[in-house]
Amino acid sequence: VTGVQTCALPIYQAVRMNNYKGKYIKKVDALNSPLYKTHILIGVDITSYDFVKDYDTFVKLLTEPHNISGYYEYIDGQAKSHLFIDMDLHSMDLPLEKVEEYIVILNDTVQHLIDKPITPIVLEANSDKKFSYHIIYRIADGNKQLLFDGVLAMKDFIKTVINSVKDPIVGDFLNKCIDPSVYRKNGGLFRTIYSSKKGENRPFVFSKLSKSTDPLLTFVCNTSKEFTLYRPVQPVAVPQTEQPEPNVGRLTDREKQSIKKFVHKYYKYKENTITDIIIDNNCIVVGLLDKHCFFIDREHKSNHQYILIDTTGSRDRKSTRLNSSHTNYLV
Repeated sequence: VTGVQTCALPIYQAVRMNNYKGKYIKKVDALNSPLYKTHILIGVDITSYDFVKDYDTFVKLLTEPHNISGYYEYIDGQAKSHLFIDMDLHSMDLPLEKVEEYIVILNDTVQHLIDKPITPIVLEANSDKKFSYHIIYRIADGNKQLLFDGVLAMKDFIKTVINSVKDPIVGDFLNKCIDPSVYRKNGGLFRTIYSSKKGENRPFVFSKLSKSTDPLLTFVCNTSKEFTLYRPVQPVAVPQTEQPEPNVGRLTDREKQSIKKFVHKYYKYKENTITDIIIDNNCIVVGLLDKHCFFIDREHKSNHQYILIDTTGSRDRKSTRLNSSHTNYLV
């Protein structure tokens, strides 16, 4: 494999031909092993775990001629690692050309939000029944790598990506196809390049959409010691010109008392027949208990009367039914 150092694997080469199984059945046993601090934890067919010395060794293992097991990279949910995405859909849901078009839009959206040089590594494991994609984003921040501080930070970012897609059809597609369950805080497995699920012949290979075909770049946790962490960009608050709030209902008790006296003097309604007084723009609205309408000369069944006083000088009495046709001015 181009760009991969040659590593001797006497143990693995012997056992792989015999359908190799990992040394550890339980994840907790593997995590408690002293090797966890110095080696790379891998999954074998999701049924067992083992360790490899480094990523070059892992690639060598994956490219053996007699590779008949499915291998998985273990991703520590708390670890600082590269952004990755898992996508699955039935091949009947959308033509392959359309799926690839939508992945390009996805990558462009990630690029727009990160605003740094990005190399998307796109892997595909497609068949006539199912399309599967793994995308690993190698992001440069100057001469350092830009990493995410755990999988939960990635999960939040992916939500932002989906919501940022302008085309609602593409956004809905991504929302349905991107699997959020891979972002496990307690750690999980991520199928590697050249590996197939047990009982299937559908290994991940490089897609034509991938910007690199170096297997070493496909590992989410293959990171450099020189890195920076992604920080969500906080939206900048745009200074707003302070607008006065509409003057609705802001009357003091003294002002209300003056209006009640005015209504009693000019409209002959006593204070105890007034239900409420509010200001609506340039008008004073005085609610009444009275249901008798002088315009039709009869009692309304439910509509009460109100007096509308225009502060520019005119006064008006109306029914509380706003679409009423009898809204003639009294003065």
